Order: sequence, then structure tokens, then C-alpha cells
Amino acid sequence: MKAISKVQYLDTNENMQFTYTGKALQMLIQKGFLKQNGGRGGKVPKIAIIITDGKPTDINATQRRVKEAKQQGIIMFAIGVGEWRNKDEINLLASDPVDKHAFLIEDFDSLSSFEAKFAKKTCTAAIQAISMPPEGF
Repeated sequence: MKAISKVQYLDTNENMQFTYTGKALQMLIQKGFLKQNGGRGGKVPKIAIIITDGKPTDINATQRRVKEAKQQGIIMFAIGVGEWRNKDEINLLASDPVDKHAFLIEDFDSLSSFEAKFAKKTCTAAIQAISMPPEGF
């Protein structure tokens, strides 16, 4: 939480071109669910929440990482925020069905009003993931 609170938001038009979604997904895949980073393993579902306000800098890398994350069973919720959000790109990031995993909101202030509804969706996804039989059954 300390590290997140120190992140500086780049809100000028000249900086809006730098949205390294592919690199963020790479870190998520490599480190996000390790035991030493809070990963639980076993039947506990891997749920990622991606919040973005811009077009990925490298769409090809982002597409590869999204595919890899989904192959690892990561349930991905995607939230597009602000004027630079793009529905197609948010849908790319989100798990299927996208109507339950992809969201567009007007601005970052709207996140707080979205929080309770979103918490319910993530809990529902976790319950569904736990109750699903393993692939191949």
C-alpha cells in the first residue's frame, strides 16, 4: 500500500502516451501470485483487477501477456477510466464473458462509487471459480 500511494499520476497530454499495460501484465504473471507476494495457491482463484486510462503502448505485447495470463487461469477484471478509455481494449484485457469483467467509468473519482458493486462481482467470480470442476472432467 505504501508503494501504491507513492505512485505519481502523469496527467498531461504529453505523458498520456505511456501506458505500459504489457509490462504490468508481465509483472503480474511472473510475480503477482507467488506465495511470498501473497499468493494462496490451491483452490484459491487468481483474480486480477486492471485499471487503465490509456491505450497500451505496445498492443502486441499486451495481447501476448493477456493470453498468457488467461492460460494461467487468472480471472481478469478490466476497468477503463477517463477520456482515453477504449471499450475494445478493455474487452481485450477482461476475462470472458466481458460483460461481467469489463467496465468503463468516467473518471478516477467514480471508482469509489463503483467499489461496492465491483466487490460483489469479484466475490461472485471467485465463488464460481472454486465451484467449477477442473478442466478435463
